[in-house]
Amino acid sequence: MKINTMHKLIILAFLSLFSLVSLTVGIDYIPDPRSISLAAIGAAVISGDLATVQEIIVRYPLKFLGQLAAISVVLILLSSGLEMIYVGFLQEFVISPIKDWFKRKQIPKRQVRAEKVENIEKERHEVQQRQAVQTREHKGIEEEKRKKQVRIEKQDKSEQFPLERTIYDPVLRNFLVSSERPLANVRKWIEDRDPRSYWCVICIHNNSESLVDEWGIELNSTSSLRVIDTYIEGHEGSVTVMKSHPKPWLSQWALGVSHHAGIVIPRGGSRRIYIKLGSDACGVSHSITGRFVSSQGTETPIREKTFTHSCDVATLRTALSSDPAAAGQYAENIIRRAYDRDTALKLLRSFKLVQEIDQCCTLQNYDEILNRMQLLAGTLEDIQAGDKLTRLVKQNYDALTILGDSEASAERAQRLCSNVIDVWINEFICMEDPEERSFKPKPRERGEDAGKCPVCGSRLVWRRAQKNNELYRGCTNFDGGCRWNDRSY
Repeated sequence: MKINTMHKLIILAFLSLFSLVSLTVGIDYIPDPRSISLAAIGAAVISGDLATVQEIIVRYPLKFLGQLAAISVVLILLSSGLEMIYVGFLQEFVISPIKDWFKRKQIPKRQVRAEKVENIEKERHEVQQRQAVQTREHKGIEEEKRKKQVRIEKQDKSEQFPLERTIYDPVLRNFLVSSERPLANVRKWIEDRDPRSYWCVICIHNNSESLVDEWGIELNSTSSLRVIDTYIEGHEGSVTVMKSHPKPWLSQWALGVSHHAGIVIPRGGSRRIYIKLGSDACGVSHSITGRFVSSQGTETPIREKTFTHSCDVATLRTALSSDPAAAGQYAENIIRRAYDRDTALKLLRSFKLVQEIDQCCTLQNYDEILNRMQLLAGTLEDIQAGDKLTRLVKQNYDALTILGDSEASAERAQRLCSNVIDVWINEFICMEDPEERSFKPKPRERGEDAGKCPVCGSRLVWRRAQKNNELYRGCTNFDGGCRWNDRSY
């Protein structure tokens, strides 16, 4: 443990006190303290009276030696104390302040040097960080410029080939478009081919500076949607479409046109693609997306188009039970387009009976089945539908009458009625070639004579409606102000 000045002073004071006590004790044993006082001894020594000094030493040797020792101790202690006081004073009031002053002078210098080094390192680090940030910002700006340039180039290329797409719905007999556009040429093309099916129509415009002789499209949808046929405007016959499955529940169709085919998209012109669609079920919503690619490196996305596949030829039998309204509208559209007004109304009546028979089979209402079957036979005879269907209905009616009302009879009735419904649909809806129908109505052409007007007696002619393409009779006495017709709307 380090002893400081204060500790030394305390020790010195203790020793001084001890010396004084020893001196006092020694004087108390002298009979005549005045005779051996230090002053008397000193006076005797100064005056040369050695006899007195000798007498004192001889008579009281121990006391003398005790006092002398005590005085010696006191003097030693005083000299040591003075030395300690001197050293302590110097240490406390001279050396320590000087050392502290030098320390205070030296520490800030070291701190300043350390702070300077630290500031230099900090500034260097900040400079490196700023440079790194500037580098990243520069790279980010350059990357953003590059991406923007790529987007602009892609946008420019996509603007060179703008696309239009729509869906034709045979139940609505119209296109699913956001704007009211007649699309007369597209409608005429579909009505000349097959207005009973769903069609996806894609129109590709070429706004570039050159024609495109190699191009193709890709379409993506769910696996329940089917592509039946594909046609390109200006090209005879259907084209081949390659099908793949990127995922088990998805389907992808690819149509490619090479320069050998000679099907080009002229500069400033366009080209339409007609895709006939089918579905595995009715009342299902489908979405179609895709892209257009060309040999010029252009890729234009085909925006998503969503539609509901309500009913077509393949799903009409199912739609009779699941969606009778859509099935009825679909059959009405086909019948009104294919037959004149009177025949169409009778066929629609027979179709209504077919729907009721199907519902009665579902409910197993035996009596109503017989009633509807009898009415259907009479309606078919009235329109002279032919022996095939009329004879089948009568035979089934007789068979149901013989079977009677039983569980086995109900099952047999369901099979017989299902057979009648299938034959009716095949006879009046599904047959694409009119020559193969057993029922051959008298052909009607636009402008043919249709009798006399019941209002003015003028000549009637057959006409075809622009709205739903049905055949109807109309009066020719326009100058006389007669506007009679038997159109459905």
